[in-house]
Amino acid sequence: MTRQKNPTIQEVSQLSGVSVATVSRVLHGKSDRFSPETEKKVQEAMAQLNYAPDLLAQGMRRKSLPVVGVIMPDILDDSMALMMRTVQEVLFEKHYSTVFYNSDESGERSQRYLDLLHAQHAAGVIYVPDRDYRPLHWHGMPSICFDRMPPEDVDTARIVQNNRQTAAGVIRWMAESGCRRIALLGDRCGIPLHALRMKGAMDEIAARGLDTILVLRVDPQKTSEAVSALTKALEDGLSFDGIFCTSVRLTVGAMSALKAKSLLNGVKVAGYGEHRLHRYGLIDYMAVYEPIQEMSLSAANTILDLINGREVPREQIFEAFRIL
Repeated sequence: MTRQKNPTIQEVSQLSGVSVATVSRVLHGKSDRFSPETEKKVQEAMAQLNYAPDLLAQGMRRKSLPVVGVIMPDILDDSMALMMRTVQEVLFEKHYSTVFYNSDESGERSQRYLDLLHAQHAAGVIYVPDRDYRPLHWHGMPSICFDRMPPEDVDTARIVQNNRQTAAGVIRWMAESGCRRIALLGDRCGIPLHALRMKGAMDEIAARGLDTILVLRVDPQKTSEAVSALTKALEDGLSFDGIFCTSVRLTVGAMSALKAKSLLNGVKVAGYGEHRLHRYGLIDYMAVYEPIQEMSLSAANTILDLINGREVPREQIFEAFRIL
């Protein structure tokens, strides 16, 4: 059987009515060099011809392949799933592939993924720092730290939330709603993002002269730990009229413990992240909307800018807000 000849970039150029150089710029996502109408012509010609660029040949010329690695601690987390989907959609439109890696909170594993991406000539990497953070060797790849604030020794662009200010705003809402005895449910693993949320909450409690009845620190990714810790506190006779949680899984754990003791109606619960059951109106708490999709769009476009040698802000801070 004779092997079918693959269409060439010259054929795409001829069919679309633009130069080979313009087709190449469209393929490489250099959107500042052509109009949307031109891009549409090229895309239509590529679809008609079933044209697929030779990634290996492109990689040899550019010394990198159009591939971006995304390293995250928990690929099953709802926020991370939304991030993956959003980043993939943006990069796909710019003819980049995405490869996702689950670090399981291991800095050692993240380093191995970075080594692998470098060996495969990946164009860049988006990294969600691990709780088990250690200094990493980035191999000079364009890189972004996402959501969790990296240590100061990490010289990458960073895209984060205003965690401390939002947490303070949540406590203000709780105080204005009548809460005077507040419990805090946070992180025991040293994740900076959770530390900032706890700091913002505690500072606002102190500023308002409220009582911090209880501070519990558990694994923020394990709902079961939150249930056990809060259940024990309730059985020990501790009483509070509000509880602030630094993650959605801790929020669900807190509500489960309160429900088991028939205390849900007497305690206001506020927490980061909107659980899908909250979205459908099946559980009721004051949710903090995390701008993951907006951050992810920025991350995808920022990594493309870095890959193409453009200047980017060192830090982009996104504002979370409350959903009552």
